[in-house]
Amino acid sequence: MIGHTFGRMSRGGSDDEMFGKLYDINVIKRISPYILRYKKYSAIGAICTLLSAGLAVLIPFFIKIGIDDYINADISIASQKSGLIKISLIFGLTMFAAWITNYIGQIYLARVGQYTLRDIRIDMFSHLQKLNLNYFQETKSGSIMSRLMGDTSQLQESFSIVVMTLADILSLVGICTTLLLMNFKIGISSLSVVPLLFIAVMIWQPVAKKAFITVRIAISQVLSSFSENLNGIKEVQNFNREDNNYKSFTGQTNDHLNSALKAQKLSSALLPPVDILTSTAILIAAFVASKLILNDAAEIGVIIASVLYIQRLFDPIRNLMMQYTQIQRSMASGSRLFEFLDIEKSIDKVEINMPKNIIEGDVEFKSFHFSYDNNIEVLTDINMKIQKGSTVAFIGDTGAGKTTLASLITGLYPPNKDKGNLRLDNIPIEKYSRSDLGSQIAMVLQDPFLFQGSLKENLKFNQQSATDEEIINACKSIGIHDYIISLENGYDTSVSERGVNMSQGQRQLMGFARALIKNPKILILDEATSNIDSISEQKIQNALKVLFKNRTSIVIAHRLSTIKLSDNIYVIKGGRIAEEGNHSKLMSLKKEYYKFTESAFQN
Repeated sequence: MIGHTFGRMSRGGSDDEMFGKLYDINVIKRISPYILRYKKYSAIGAICTLLSAGLAVLIPFFIKIGIDDYINADISIASQKSGLIKISLIFGLTMFAAWITNYIGQIYLARVGQYTLRDIRIDMFSHLQKLNLNYFQETKSGSIMSRLMGDTSQLQESFSIVVMTLADILSLVGICTTLLLMNFKIGISSLSVVPLLFIAVMIWQPVAKKAFITVRIAISQVLSSFSENLNGIKEVQNFNREDNNYKSFTGQTNDHLNSALKAQKLSSALLPPVDILTSTAILIAAFVASKLILNDAAEIGVIIASVLYIQRLFDPIRNLMMQYTQIQRSMASGSRLFEFLDIEKSIDKVEINMPKNIIEGDVEFKSFHFSYDNNIEVLTDINMKIQKGSTVAFIGDTGAGKTTLASLITGLYPPNKDKGNLRLDNIPIEKYSRSDLGSQIAMVLQDPFLFQGSLKENLKFNQQSATDEEIINACKSIGIHDYIISLENGYDTSVSERGVNMSQGQRQLMGFARALIKNPKILILDEATSNIDSISEQKIQNALKVLFKNRTSIVIAHRLSTIKLSDNIYVIKGGRIAEEGNHSKLMSLKKEYYKFTESAFQN
């Protein structure tokens, strides 16, 4: 919490600053398969949008034909009328075709964007569930949400922006070509101001890019702060930190506001130069055209059409400048998003109910060392052999490495390469799939996480084949059945997010029952009896005897009553095994374990 809810988060080294190239071909390659899934919609949207742009280019030319070929032409009145009617019909049909194709194009481009957005978010969520736990410990939840929601939304528009950019380029080429063909002098003189616009863009672009990066960093900080404050609301209220957190969050939202306003100013800064250059080009064209008219070197229709084309000329240029900033942001978001999808997975598949390798329950650590990504060794020279069906306890001070040892057995953290061996049934743990480990190993934490849904759904969790009878028997064994049936809706009672409408002790009992329903080969209890009251303790001790039967059980606990149930006890100190043996043997040594029991007895 201290990082950003209770103080300003340092921006240095933030992954929000890693934006990649402005126009990244790798992003185009990666998003293309998503778009190509909807080839039909993409083709219809692209063709209609481009066709609409092409048709719009023709409209001023039809005006020129109407004026020069019929109104100012030396022909009969009847020919003028029939010609004007004909050109008017063509003009109207062209206008209608341009409108309808643009409408259809926008509909289909939006459809492709929404489908692409959905597919990318699903892939991101799937990838998220397969990442190593180290990633979640080192990455702020707000940054993850920023990528899942903000970056995907930004990237969603990329295909339609690209198509619209192509349409504007087509319009620009068509207008320039028509201008030059109708009258080269008027065309070339009016186009002479365009290079000035590109010079302005070259000056503007680096400043704008920096501003957009600042906005992205700021919104990520706001999301991170909001998420942390929400998750730690009990601590916030307990320590009366509401006012300080409010001030900190207000400061971060103001930072985002200021950076967003600055970016908006920069985006808007391109529009006045475009308008000024449009007026300048029209004045130049008017000056050139006036001389041409005096010399009878240009027709009235050509001049009127040229002015219309000059006005239309800067519309696609203006759009291209705005799309330039949008593409810039889309490429940046795409780079960050696909960088996330390229993070190495620790789990290949998430199917849990179909183990291929049956685990018996033997666990062995041999000359085992382990460190997280920061390379600080947290486990050193661990040698341990746990026989199947036995119960062992890990005890030690906070931070000694007990939970790390247990988590390694579940496969949540992959072992370091060439740092010793961890074997299940004499097979390296790396050989087991996530299905093998997830379906045959259960871990009950100090505060089991309960998801929104019914109590029954939380008890089943991923054991969908469990019958109501099995669920009820498990709850009776654990001692939570009477509480559940006392509720108005019994096992169908809804659980609030994280189970906040249940006491911590009740959530722990739910965790026990969930593990019993799973019927694992290896059971790990990580301080899972710490919050059980003295009345429930005897029930739990009886339940544990049932739970430990015919399976390998590993207990991380401070309660002597739980530890004494173990066949073997490992005292972990500073990432090493300090002592090993049963309760009687370790008590007779009068060393670390003896000190621990004396302290526990006094407490």
